[in-house]
Amino acid sequence: MFCASYAQDYIDLLNVIYWQAPATDLKDADGTTQIDNFTISGIAPVKRDSNHVVLVGAEYSQVLLTRAFNAHTNKLTLDGINLQVAYKRIWSEKFQTFFMAIPRLNSDLIDVKSNHFQIGGIAVNTLRKNEDFAWKLGAYYNTEFFGPFVVPILGLDWKMN
Repeated sequence: MFCASYAQDYIDLLNVIYWQAPATDLKDADGTTQIDNFTISGIAPVKRDSNHVVLVGAEYSQVLLTRAFNAHTNKLTLDGINLQVAYKRIWSEKFQTFFMAIPRLNSDLIDVKSNHFQIGGIAVNTLRKNEDFAWKLGAYYNTEFFGPFVVPILGLDWKMN
């Protein structure tokens, strides 16, 4: 019996990102605002066999807002910490399901309150028609500060060549 499988044969174990929005003038007042963002994330497979994949990851991000007014400078630091636990089940050569839970803390880490915690998740089913075409259907959910946030996911993977 011959079984062929085509997939990305790697995952990004570690990502480090830094970006800066240079100081720009404020519209409603004299002064400037600058944004610095730093993010580090990692993910690793915990268990893998032919039909099951489990991934565990974490991410830390920090946003520094610097506002300068005349001779006064105001700095605000916001931190985000999340955990990622994912499970992928391959039901057959043509059908698979992916789930990920994403609990997150968004806070200044000085005065942490219950509304600084968010619970999110994603579920995506993939139906492969052939080796060059697959449909994806799922949803992303998160408890945002303003209330529940749901994004439907509809996608297709198509190798044109």
